[in-house]
Amino acid sequence: MFDLDVKKYNATFWHKNGALLCGFIKSGLKKGLAFRKIINTIKILFFNKKKHKIVLKTARGIQFYEFTGIKIRYAGRFGGSRSRMSSSIVFRLGAVSLQKLETYIEFFETPLYTKQGICNLQVWMAYKTI
Repeated sequence: MFDLDVKKYNATFWHKNGALLCGFIKSGLKKGLAFRKIINTIKILFFNKKKHKIVLKTARGIQFYEFTGIKIRYAGRFGGSRSRMSSSIVFRLGAVSLQKLETYIEFFETPLYTKQGICNLQVWMAYKTI
């Protein structure tokens, strides 16, 4: 069911990039899939994969980072309710510490346009130094 979207993004690396992860969630929501079902698919993917590593060039030189966690927040007026109040759903997997300086955070954000108005999708991907 999600295989078509995954193949567009190179199935081995799409989950390592927050922008592509936002696009994956956005395309699933456009197809009418429930946000919780999309999150369950992402949860299964992250549980089955080993922690990936990235290499960044920083002011201190080349640094090696290991993936520690992800946080996804979906906020706005959604769900087909007629309520004027917005609501949000937050999904966390692993540790996403926004307080520690040695944690590298990748943040991605994309707007979603619905019949009720604009919703916002935010993704935080956390990495720690090795």
